Amino acid sequence: MIRNWLYTLSCLIALIACKKESLPVASNGDPVFTAEFTTNEAVSLQAGVNSYSMSPVYATDTSSLIKFRADLYASECAACNWGISFLINNTEYGTTVNESSAFQIGDRYYEGSATQPVLYKYEFKPNGIWKTDNQTFHWEVRNDTTKRTFDTYSLTLELKAGTTYTVKLDYDDGFGGCVTSHTRIIRPGSPLYVYATVARTGNASELNYQFTPSIQNPQYSYLWTFGDTKTSTLMSPTHKYDENGSSYYCVLRVVNTKGDTSWSHYQVPGTLGYTCQCNFSAKSTPIVNNKLFQSVEVLLSDKNGKLHSSKNITQPADSYFRIVKQEPYGSLGGVRVRKLQVIYQCLVASENATIAVKDGKAITAVGYP
Repeated sequence: MIRNWLYTLSCLIALIACKKESLPVASNGDPVFTAEFTTNEAVSLQAGVNSYSMSPVYATDTSSLIKFRADLYASECAACNWGISFLINNTEYGTTVNESSAFQIGDRYYEGSATQPVLYKYEFKPNGIWKTDNQTFHWEVRNDTTKRTFDTYSLTLELKAGTTYTVKLDYDDGFGGCVTSHTRIIRPGSPLYVYATVARTGNASELNYQFTPSIQNPQYSYLWTFGDTKTSTLMSPTHKYDENGSSYYCVLRVVNTKGDTSWSHYQVPGTLGYTCQCNFSAKSTPIVNNKLFQSVEVLLSDKNGKLHSSKNITQPADSYFRIVKQEPYGSLGGVRVRKLQVIYQCLVASENATIAVKDGKAITAVGYP
């Protein structure tokens, strides 16, 4: 039965408060504590009905991280084996609890799950340009709401996933021989990012260029717009410009088999003789938000009394755990109690089975010091 299992687990992780009393269910119109969800059947648990009771406790693990617990289970009904427990981690290590942040409204990660990063660390660096005292490098990074500029050789920034950035590098060699620029469209977290490289080739008296994408996949769709009204759908085309002394803005559009699109802009120096280019690399590293204090675990006892957990499961994209409302709710046995309204959806698993918990909602209570 989930009650005995949860009680044992609580005490094993350096229990601070482990109360046997059930949280009193108020009357006179105050809602009972409930948990509803759908698996292969609709389940509705209510404290005060069929021997179900709501029990709030808190405990600390070996790293002094507080786990707030809310258990809803049946104590006497052998046919009522459905039970659920929510374990919500504190927002910081130690015994201090700040209710405004520990129980803040909003989403939590499932502990141990694979989560999509919120930020990406980007390192921008000029390609093929040696840094000297005479050169100037001017970066411009903008999105729909902000524009930032930097006068430095290379650049490291944290960019938000799901946002489109235009990154431009203006380069001057300091001797009047080269003033040029290069622009790229950056979408952190996008499943497709392809940029263009351009190189002079062939006869030195002609403006022949080889255009190469950073990712070459014959199943992708490529469209090159060369900036002189000409286009190509080849993966890696060559192109000849007719007018000497001009700069041409080439645009590369790539679409993969899933319909994801990448854009890259490149300024081609259409000049015979010496030319310079300021192509730049854009190396990105995801900043995965895997801090324990932002996570939650759902424990589910199914109708056969088998225990399942959401911990260390790669959750599907539609999983969520969201605190919708929170308020103080008195105390129980010297433990302060907070009433939370949550909505949730996740996978839980035992050694032998996985259950999809869908459309969950609960009015639950947690204990805290």
